[in-house]
Amino acid sequence: MPKHEPRVSFQELRASVSLGRGAGARLAERIQRTVEAYRGEDPLARLAADARGVQDQLLRRAERVLQDIEQQRARIVSGIERQTAQLVAQAVKRLNLATESGVGQLRLRVAECERRLGEREVEALPAVGQASEKPLDGDRSDDRSLL
Repeated sequence: MPKHEPRVSFQELRASVSLGRGAGARLAERIQRTVEAYRGEDPLARLAADARGVQDQLLRRAERVLQDIEQQRARIVSGIERQTAQLVAQAVKRLNLATESGVGQLRLRVAECERRLGEREVEALPAVGQASEKPLDGDRSDDRSLL
């Protein structure tokens, strides 16, 4: 019988076996921890708990998505409102339309004019007891042509 030369030295074989033992021991410990984690626990209860966890995560994500959509909606609406206000202001200016502030100023001016006219009418009225013989310009009570 021919003698075969070993391909691996004895020391290398020993180191390889000791590494294998260490890896095997670590694997056995992991398996033991996993078994201990599942021991006494109902697999269906664990599955249900996992499903509840997934449901909670989905609800949180959905809430964040809804908040993002609401924020985007608010940004879009404010942008449209701003653009609309600019377009209306340009149209009012180009068409020379009355603005709210312009109408308010005109109301104040008309009220002031009415107040001053009221003061003049009081000054123009005859004193009590003095009847005017001449009818006022706007008085047409004697005009029979309208009948």
